[in-house]
Formats: sequence, structure tokens, C-alpha cells
Amino acid sequence: STSTFIAQKLSRYCRERVTNMLSPERGDDEPAQMQSTDERDSGVVGRDFIRSPSHMSAIKPEAPKPTAKDKAKGWMDKLGAKFNESMSSTQVAFKEAATTKGLRSIRQQAAEAVGMGNKTVDVELQAKVAETKESLHDLKVCAELVRSVSKTMNELTKDSLALSASFQHIGKQTPGAAPDLDCHHRIQDVMSKNALCLLEALDFFQAEITKFCAKDIADALNEVNTYDKTRVDYDACRMSFESLKDTSSAKLPAAEAQFLESYNTLSDVRQATWAKLCNVEEGKAKFFQGQLKALSNAYSMFLAGNNAGFEDAMAKLENPNEEEDTATEEGL
Repeated sequence: STSTFIAQKLSRYCRERVTNMLSPERGDDEPAQMQSTDERDSGVVGRDFIRSPSHMSAIKPEAPKPTAKDKAKGWMDKLGAKFNESMSSTQVAFKEAATTKGLRSIRQQAAEAVGMGNKTVDVELQAKVAETKESLHDLKVCAELVRSVSKTMNELTKDSLALSASFQHIGKQTPGAAPDLDCHHRIQDVMSKNALCLLEALDFFQAEITKFCAKDIADALNEVNTYDKTRVDYDACRMSFESLKDTSSAKLPAAEAQFLESYNTLSDVRQATWAKLCNVEEGKAKFFQGQLKALSNAYSMFLAGNNAGFEDAMAKLENPNEEEDTATEEGL
């Protein structure tokens, strides 16, 4: 269509402009030279120490950071997609408005806007809609807080790994305190590795909350929008019928038929909307029951693993020769 062609042209033109602005002469595409791990031996910060393979495998590799050109290209692609979507929705709106039903609804909305229209108000349904919107807000806040906790815990895990490596390094240079340093090296190492499973559980929980909001609650609110459009059309038909019912106009039978049809449609849509809103509340309860049970299991495993690791590290601190004795007995 014409709108799609214009959007593609606009997106291509903007992308070429951004590409020219971010040419290689500017040096934006050249990655910064980072100091290798082997060269960093200051002995001041725990992250400077070379981590063992078990440490490195425990940490997920970070994705490469996008360049300025990649960010600009992604931004232009999103702009083009939004432009196409806006043009499509505008075309649909114009097509709907060109129909008799669309013109009737527009007149009703204009009358309601200036206070001249008589609007049907469903108090019970409005309260249910307000409750659902409040639930949506609460779930979004919950998801954001879970994301914040996960981010903080991820940083804590990295610091624990660095502290574990630091204790291990200092223990090799300080024989007198080597057992104590090795004990805390083991504690930090176990805590950081156990936290990885909990981090995955928190990320999954946040993703499921977002999915519930984007699917179940969004479907219910879309049904509410359908009800609002149907209600406007019903009020328009009702006002037209009420203005003709005390007259002998030839338009009265047609107006009465439209009024009855719109009333039946509104009743059906209202029933479907109410069912959707009730299903959201029931689904939210089942959702939290299942997801929080899984999250509780992850916390239980995290705490149990930390407790076992702490007891094992303290036992080895109190009996440093236990491993050597066990190895000797097995050799014999």
C-alpha cells in the first residue's frame, strides 16, 4: 500500500543518514582495548585475580555491547514499524468511521464529550474494571521489584566470587592464616554458586509475571474496550429510538429494531467482558500459588546448600588433616 511504501522509504532514508553520520572515520566501531586478565596483578581488587575454571563456568558470559551504529539502526527499525502500525490503525479507523454505525458512534461520543449525551453507566462493571487495572499496576510493580532483586543478587554473586578468589590468593601468601582464609574461600565459593539457581528462579518468576500481564490481563482489557465501543453504539441507538418513539415517523420501526439489536449485542458483550475479568482474578490466584511454590523451592535449595557448605568449610577448618587422613586410608 501507499503508507507501507512511504514508511519503507522514510526508514531507508533515515538509516542511510545515520550510517553516514557514524562512518568509520569517527572511530565509533573500534572496540576499546581491554587489559587482559593475566596482565592485571595489582593484588588490590578481588576481580584482578585469575579465577579457576569452575568460577568462570559458573558465571554466564555477558553479551557483547551494541555499537552506536547498531543502536541507531535498531531505533530506526522500531520507528519504521511504529509508523506502519500507526498508518494501518488510522486506515482501519477511517474505514470504520465511514460506515453508518461509525458515524452514529462518533455523534454519540461528541454529544457525551460536551455533556449533551445520555450515557449508560454500569457501576458493577466499572468497579471490576478498576480492580483489574489496579491488579495490572501491582503486578508490574512486583515484576520490577523482582528484577531489581535479581540484579542486586547478580552483582553480589560476582563480588562473592571475587572475594573467594581474593581469600585464596592471600592464603597462598600467608601460611599462618591459610586455614582460616581457605575456610572463607570455600564459604564464598559455595554461596556464589548456589545463588545461580536462585537467580534463574527469580528471572523466570519475573518473566512469568510479565507474560501474565501481557496475555491474560491484556485480553481482558481488550474485551473492556470492545464493551465500551458496543456501549457507545447502544446509547446512540437508544437516543435515536427515544427521540422517535412518541412520534408517528416512518423511521420509528427501523430505529426500534436497531435499538433492540444493539441491546442484545451489549448484553452478550457485557457477559463476555465480566467472564474475562473474573477469569483474571481466578488466574492470578492460581498463578501465584504455582509460581511462589517453585520460588520457595529455589530459596530452600539456596539456604540448604549454603548451610551445608558452611558446615563443611568449618569442619575442614577444625580438622585440617581429615582429608589427608582419608586419602591415606584410601591409598592403603
